[in-house]
Amino acid sequence: MNKLSLVMKVLKTVVFPPKCPVCDKVIMGDARAYARGEGIRICKGCAKKLKWIQQPYCTCCGKPVRNERIQECGDCQRKKHFFDETRSLWVYEGEARKILERFKYFGRRDYGELIGKELARIYGGWLRKRGVDLIVPIPVSKKRMRQREYNQAALIARVVARETGIAYKENLLGRRVETLPQKNLNSIERKKNLENAFFLRENDVILKKVVLIDDIYTTGNTIDTAALVLKKSGACKVFALCGGIGKNY
Repeated sequence: MNKLSLVMKVLKTVVFPPKCPVCDKVIMGDARAYARGEGIRICKGCAKKLKWIQQPYCTCCGKPVRNERIQECGDCQRKKHFFDETRSLWVYEGEARKILERFKYFGRRDYGELIGKELARIYGGWLRKRGVDLIVPIPVSKKRMRQREYNQAALIARVVARETGIAYKENLLGRRVETLPQKNLNSIERKKNLENAFFLRENDVILKKVVLIDDIYTTGNTIDTAALVLKKSGACKVFALCGGIGKNY
C-alpha cells in the first residue's frame, strides 16, 4: 500500500470509524493499524458471544459433534461427499447468524474483511498443510449479483487469498441457472435445486488442490455440486472454508 493510499484510508477510518458487526458499537483503536488491515474488527465482548468451531468436530464437514469418539457426523455418514474436507469459523446461530445475514442480505460487505481474515488466521496452516494452490469462491447468479451488487463469497475469498498468498481465480466457476434460496428447501429439494447449477469457465484445475469459499454451510449440497464440477475437470482435491455452519445435534 502506497503512502497516499494509506493516508486516505486512515482519514476514512477517522471519519467513519469501524463498528462491531455484532453490537454495532464503534470499535476504538489505532486508525493507522485498521487502515492497514491489522485493526480489531470485532469487540472483545461480542467475540466471546460467538460460538467458534472447536474440537470435537466432524473430520469431513467440520460440524460440531458431541464427543471426540465421533469421527463423522450423521450427515457425512449417510452421504457421500465430492469435497474432501470443509472447515468453518462459527456455529450458524445467535450472533454469528446476525453477522452472516447482515453480510449477505443487508449490504454489509465490509464484513467480508472480518470473515476472510479470521479464516486465514485460523485455517492458514490447515490450507498450507493440505497443499492448496488455488482459491475459488462459490459464484452467484447474474440476477443476484444485480440485486446485491456483490458476491459475498468472493469478498471473503479475496481476503483469504491476500492473507495466505494462495492464487485466486474469482471467475473460474460460473452459475448456469438461477436457483431458489436453499434456506427455504428441504434436503431433497436443495439437491435437485442445484443440479447443473455450476460450470467451469476455463480448464485450469488439472492437478490442482482447490479450496472453495462460501459464507454458510448447511447440507453441503452447494459445496458438493461445485466440487464435482472441479473434480470432473481435473482437480485432485477440493476443500472448502465457510463463515458459518449448522450443528449436527
